[in-house]
Amino acid sequence: MSKLHSLSEELNQYTQRLQYPEHLDSKIEKLYRAHMSKKPLSLAIKRRKFARPALIMAACLILFSGIAYASTFLYALDTKQVHVEVTKDGAFSLPDDVRKELGESFKSIRNQLEPGESAVVYSAELKNRKLPDLLIITNPKSYSNLEQWKAEVDPYNKGLKLPESLPDGFTFVKGELQSPFGGIDESIYKQYHSLLQIQAKVAGTSTSWQKYNSSEGPFSNMTGLIFQNRQHEEIVVRYHPIDPSVKDVMINVKTNGSALAENVTLNGKNGYYSEMNGFMFSETGVSKSIQWMEEYNGLTNLYSVETPSTSISKEELLIFSNTLK
Repeated sequence: MSKLHSLSEELNQYTQRLQYPEHLDSKIEKLYRAHMSKKPLSLAIKRRKFARPALIMAACLILFSGIAYASTFLYALDTKQVHVEVTKDGAFSLPDDVRKELGESFKSIRNQLEPGESAVVYSAELKNRKLPDLLIITNPKSYSNLEQWKAEVDPYNKGLKLPESLPDGFTFVKGELQSPFGGIDESIYKQYHSLLQIQAKVAGTSTSWQKYNSSEGPFSNMTGLIFQNRQHEEIVVRYHPIDPSVKDVMINVKTNGSALAENVTLNGKNGYYSEMNGFMFSETGVSKSIQWMEEYNGLTNLYSVETPSTSISKEELLIFSNTLK
């Protein structure tokens, strides 16, 4: 039996085993069954080839994996376990009105979620622009008491560095157990993409979503600390410990065409400062971040110190990043 025929048989068997959410009305279920019988999941696989292990991530940047767009290399970060490669592409730039509309749509979805809950979201607008159209939105569970956050996250066991002292004018606001935005992996794509695409079409909306158990997702442990200065401008520290049992992790980072990057040094570690305009997940449209990786007992921690502020400078982000000890 040829590999192609074997794969086809495997996909057909998978399609027959799919379970449809009970709350779908009969019209959506009928369309979904018809769609799956005519368009096997192999089509979705052909459209996107996922890295091994397939990771798609949203930290400070729009991060996607295995998408074959022409792009310009910005920088790369490496440990023995993880390789991160960042490129930029003008195709990922969105007009300001579209960015704001998507931002409001995502905010509305988040407001319908309880703290700690997540949703897989499909955007027809992104699909029409030939951009990755599936992501995870979370209403992060948070603590205003830093000690409570530490008790949940156990940062010292993971080797996560915390601010030793805060720069003048900054105070701690809250610690989050999840990131507001997350990426998808291959299994999430196969399970939700066709379903949500049809759901949006039937409802006549540009977005559709389903609640999702984010504790099982590829970025379930992406926690964060939020700080604020006297002008109520935020700096966010995001942590992403990568499971040490997973080897040869490839994370491809795709940013929009306005992105700029510069090599920086943080407490002797190599990192990169980047900034861009028109960022979809920022209320201001601005994203500035410093990213680097460190190893701890075989575990790779990916750090991102970021801000949506138009006035916080690269130097201020560097000073803040260097407080992590």
